[in-house]
Amino acid sequence: MNNKLLSLLLVLALMIPALGLTESAVMLPNPVREATREEVLEATGANLLVPEEATEVSYSLIEVPDQEPLGQVRFVYQQAEYLFRAQQGNDPADISGMYLDWDTVTQAEKAPFSGTICLDESGDGIALWRYEKEGYNFALVMFNAATEDGLLEMSALLLPDPGEA
Repeated sequence: MNNKLLSLLLVLALMIPALGLTESAVMLPNPVREATREEVLEATGANLLVPEEATEVSYSLIEVPDQEPLGQVRFVYQQAEYLFRAQQGNDPADISGMYLDWDTVTQAEKAPFSGTICLDESGDGIALWRYEKEGYNFALVMFNAATEDGLLEMSALLLPDPGEA
């Protein structure tokens, strides 16, 4: 880096306090907030239920301007950790938040849903489902112990009845 650019960056860094810009003034607000199941249902229209025996259940909403709210629930079931998400949208979308180069990608059908199962050799995996009629995208993330059968079985438990979505 040349000396003039370095000097300019140093001057700008020193000016931030003088301009009254504090750390909180330059940080973006966190779009994730804790919520109840009912708040997620009200905001998204999706009733994110978990198995009755699930533990460590926590709901939250991700609210970003100009986007539909994304509802999610984290839970542990039979010693596996999951994240289940739902969001309305006009087009199919990967709302999992898992941006990996997947080792295997498989198409799956569960009428009226069509989906994709993605697995990584690290043990992480996702099931992505779309409910076209109501325009919902669903994502189920399984951490550290994902298998295609495990994701399909949990998806069958979690995906709403077509009349409920």
